[in-house]
Amino acid sequence: MLYGLRRGLTLLELLLAFSLITVVALIVTGLFLQLLQASAKRSDLTVGRVFAEATLEDVIRSGLYANTTAELEQGIYSHDASSQTQFFYRVTSNEAPCPPPSTKSGYLLDIEVWWWNDAPGQRRAQIGLTSTRLSRWVVP
Repeated sequence: MLYGLRRGLTLLELLLAFSLITVVALIVTGLFLQLLQASAKRSDLTVGRVFAEATLEDVIRSGLYANTTAELEQGIYSHDASSQTQFFYRVTSNEAPCPPPSTKSGYLLDIEVWWWNDAPGQRRAQIGLTSTRLSRWVVP
């Protein structure tokens, strides 16, 4: 009986094991990079929405919503202080009557915020839509 003999791995077994480990490592790395990219997009979207909400509140608070349109930009960071994302925004206001029985009229305020593109509604490769939009009805 040859119980004392130890058999080592063959070259084919080593190659197969190394290949399997490499494939698993590449899949895990790819998933990690996709999660990182999705996290960065969610971060930009969150900052864009908070920025849109704050800008809309400023417009309402200051009373500058009567038939105005403005297109402006502001650099704020969404990932870290050294890499600022340039956010562009457009505020539009349209006067319209309130539904009956009210005799008042109000303003429909729209704000569009976009980043990484020249205009809202555009998509960026492998990221998707890079804009957000909020609306609010204001009755003075």
